[in-house]
Amino acid sequence: MNPTYVLTLNAGVYWYTFALLLVLSPLLPLIRSEFAVSYAGAGLLMTALELCFSLSRFPSGLLSIRVGLKRVMVFGLLISAVAAFSLSLVESYPTLLVVLIVLGMALGIPPTIGVGMIALAYPPEKRGRAQGVLQTGASAGVLSAYFIAGLLAEHYGWRLTYAVLGPVGLCLAVLFVVSLRQSAYGETSRAVRSRDVIREVIRNKAIMGLFVPFILFHMTVTGTTSMIPLYMVGVHGIDVTTTAMLLLSIQVGGLCGALIWGILADKLGTLRVISILMLMMSLSIVLFFYSPFGYQTATLLFLWGFSAYPVFSVTWAHISIVTDQILRTASVGFFASTGMVIGSFGALIAGLITDVTGFATTFHVLAAMVGAGSLMTAKVRKVRE
Repeated sequence: MNPTYVLTLNAGVYWYTFALLLVLSPLLPLIRSEFAVSYAGAGLLMTALELCFSLSRFPSGLLSIRVGLKRVMVFGLLISAVAAFSLSLVESYPTLLVVLIVLGMALGIPPTIGVGMIALAYPPEKRGRAQGVLQTGASAGVLSAYFIAGLLAEHYGWRLTYAVLGPVGLCLAVLFVVSLRQSAYGETSRAVRSRDVIREVIRNKAIMGLFVPFILFHMTVTGTTSMIPLYMVGVHGIDVTTTAMLLLSIQVGGLCGALIWGILADKLGTLRVISILMLMMSLSIVLFFYSPFGYQTATLLFLWGFSAYPVFSVTWAHISIVTDQILRTASVGFFASTGMVIGSFGALIAGLITDVTGFATTFHVLAAMVGAGSLMTAKVRKVRE
């Protein structure tokens, strides 16, 4: 199978997965208004989605070892499509929360399997840029989802966004079934157990050195993506359509940064690039809060996206390089599940801080967390050198 085709197909999957994962952010003001919940209640929706997205990654990695990468990918896409469409039909906050939990569990599957497929298709020295292409697909997905939300949500309600995005997963699942027939993507190994993977990851200092920095990073991402639209609507009085259009700047930044930072990671080293990106994130959050609202807002949101989203792809590239082929997908899944489960509470914590002390404290705390992650990653890199 042509590696470029495998990469393109998985980039489409990333487009779909992260569109559904992050389109909730610009829709939160409308959802909060319809169901009359607090900022913490709105943050809980984002936390539940992110938490379940994280929880399913390790089991999906283990399952791929036993039944093959392709079967698990198709399963994840089908469940994602059904859950996404179901969101357009919910009538209460508890039901919305439950369906988001199912959607999050399903969405955690495709990105984990995608890392394994790309690692089979590309050698280690090319995985940084290959993962960058996947992250470009992710940013493009959220970019288009924000655009759809901005056009549809204000005039037709937030539900139509999910009704439009849901069926796309069915089309992607069919493409995998019909076109990806090479046996390597369906190979199985029933000898690997979960404790083998956990033991391997814990013993691997090249992976565990990033564990706490990644948690701090992910808490910052979930907290920032949930609070920025609430801040712009609640404090600056901007309508949802304008907010969604401004949030496109984040995804344009991610779209531009993913491939650039992937190439730099192949040249400069993954840990060095991760440290730089986290520091840029911290600075952009502080500047966003203190800068007057205007054209600077879009610029700083662009900078935040340019530095934030490539951290994911560079991290997965780093793990795929320092683990062996059999345990690679499960190792990525374990790291993502454990790190992102804790990090998923960032949105809820940010909402609670905002309810108690206001947005100023929230943004300062978020900037401090990812800044600490940058310093810790730099220390890990020096030790490895």
